[in-house]
Amino acid sequence: MSSSNPIITNELATSVITEAVQKKLKLTDDWIIAQEYAEEFMNYALKRSIYFDNNFTHKTFLEYFTAYWIFSNVEKKHRVDERKEIISKYIDNPFWSIVLELLINMIDQDQADYEIIDDLFKEQLEAKIEALPFLLSVLSSIKYKSNSIIKLLITTSLNLLVTTKVLKKNYLGSFEEKVFKALTGFLSNANNHSLFKEVFVVFASTINININSTKALLILYLELCSQAPKNSLRFEREFINTIIDYDNLVNSDPYLILLDPSESSGSTIYEKTKLILTKFGDYYLVNSFQAKYGDLDYYELILLFMYVELSKSRATLFIQNLNSLFKLGLSKIKLLKLLQNRRNVFLFNPDVEEIGKIILSEKDEFIQAILRLIVWKACNDSWLFDVEVKTNFEKLNNSEITTLLSIKDETELNTMLMKEFKLEKYMQ
Repeated sequence: MSSSNPIITNELATSVITEAVQKKLKLTDDWIIAQEYAEEFMNYALKRSIYFDNNFTHKTFLEYFTAYWIFSNVEKKHRVDERKEIISKYIDNPFWSIVLELLINMIDQDQADYEIIDDLFKEQLEAKIEALPFLLSVLSSIKYKSNSIIKLLITTSLNLLVTTKVLKKNYLGSFEEKVFKALTGFLSNANNHSLFKEVFVVFASTINININSTKALLILYLELCSQAPKNSLRFEREFINTIIDYDNLVNSDPYLILLDPSESSGSTIYEKTKLILTKFGDYYLVNSFQAKYGDLDYYELILLFMYVELSKSRATLFIQNLNSLFKLGLSKIKLLKLLQNRRNVFLFNPDVEEIGKIILSEKDEFIQAILRLIVWKACNDSWLFDVEVKTNFEKLNNSEITTLLSIKDETELNTMLMKEFKLEKYMQ
């Protein structure tokens, strides 16, 4: 390696940073102090796993020293109002989140108790509600914080989310969605669960309870349980029953039935589908559900039912259950329109051999038709099946598939079903 491309070592990196601290950032005129700054940054980079393989990013360097400059020239000089103004100005700016997190961590490490951090959090929350997602997100990295400040942040989050009537979505996500994500991040640490549940119980007993707020509170709890990261908050039926009449409320709303992880609304996807169809009609089977707080969208329930039933070699049971749903009012044309939608092609990973047996033996022309369409759509997705399965796919009657894809209404569907089906030998 030539002299113009020297091997970058820890010592060389420290020396370069020392020079930058002294001559470019001008944090000090003293070389020894500048070297101490540089060594502190290198230790920080090592702990944060951002300095490895003798490399770190320019952005990291700037973020760290921006935070360090504020800490050294504002915080250490007890210019509290100036510190408050800086943090408040940038606390909801994502480009400043790392700088402010570093700064607060530096302040935290310089304390002997939680008084300073508690005051900092309170003043920021009072000055700007937009500070809430950031404050929640940095809680886990703060050492000196009291339970009272944690409870305040949780209570503020619950109040904001439960009392929100309509969540307005935009490209970057709504403010409420940011709060929800920060709360799920907080709950990814199991050590925070007991404190959260304590606050949740108190909050539920103090809010102005009506059917809408109670339902919103339950949806929030269930979404936190279903969308939070691994090893986070788990659904506890006994816990939620102490707060809400769970069994009655969960069956009063189709989205709650879908979210319900207990057996109160049925333990299988078929039982959930049947219950929603019976109580609310097929609208909620053929339309998708959007999470109220998180960014998760659920596929149409009837498609989820078919996916589960057709992926587990449950052929006979599938026919029986599907016919039961038709008798209860599921529209055949609505189901067909869903299956015509190209975006649903990847949803199905059916047991092709099992479906082939049904196609040969089933007398119901509509069930034959939709099964052919499902296999055609699944096989038509090039990454889903191997060559042997695709060979079987070629035995499907493509003219019938074309007809199925072109049907627009009930009249055309009935006309097709009245014609005699000429069955291909799909599985030999």
